[in-house]
Amino acid sequence: MLVTGILLVGLQYPLGNDVNNVKITVKLAVLIAIIVIALVNRKRETVAGWVLPTIGGLTVLNVVLATVWR
Repeated sequence: MLVTGILLVGLQYPLGNDVNNVKITVKLAVLIAIIVIALVNRKRETVAGWVLPTIGGLTVLNVVLATVWR
């Protein structure tokens, strides 16, 4: 998500399209939260019960932000 997001946003500037920087910043913050939670819990033998629902919820939130926020 990070690489494709950077590529898609980066391609908008040379094309002269306006980019909603607030939206991109919020989506980046959500993505960083997903990455941090995943990296902190990746080596653990057993994962806490809140980890997978939180990662799933944040992923859905990121998709909703991308599709609903104009």
